[in-house]
Amino acid sequence: MSSWHTLPRAAFDVETTGRDPLDARIVTASVVVVDASGALIKEHEWLVDPGIEIPVETTQIHGITTAHARQHGMPTSTAVVQLADVLRELFEQGIPVMAFNAPYDFTVLAQEARRHAVTPANPMPVIDPYVLSKQVEKYRRGKRTLVALCEAFSVSLDAAHTSAADSLATIRLADALASK
Repeated sequence: MSSWHTLPRAAFDVETTGRDPLDARIVTASVVVVDASGALIKEHEWLVDPGIEIPVETTQIHGITTAHARQHGMPTSTAVVQLADVLRELFEQGIPVMAFNAPYDFTVLAQEARRHAVTPANPMPVIDPYVLSKQVEKYRRGKRTLVALCEAFSVSLDAAHTSAADSLATIRLADALASK
């Protein structure tokens, strides 16, 4: 029997307007898909106009300003429909979707879906490297952020806090944790 980390798999990430998943709005979202060997085979990325001001402190994290999102981003309702469709297709195919701190990302998506009357995908199966890290190294000291864990497990994360880079790093981190 094959393990999930030796089969096709995907990862999902959002960058948002804030920390509270009940109030945060999507600014960027990405879904990446890799084949059994881990080679990137598909990448979906959305730049979204969240419809509200993007706080300066979150712009400093992900680099997207309100002006940029308004000028170049798509309406949230369009992005949420497309994102839900991509995730739904993956889940229906039984492809596991990874998300670092999955409750945050999937709650943000569910809230956006509710705001725009979109039926969200039923998130299953989901693999969360944040949770895996607690099983692999129960007594690890220090932060358990994506950046910190990627560094600890020698996973490349070149453009942290961009949804596409974070998605791919999430897969690589989950693979490293599975190997350990």
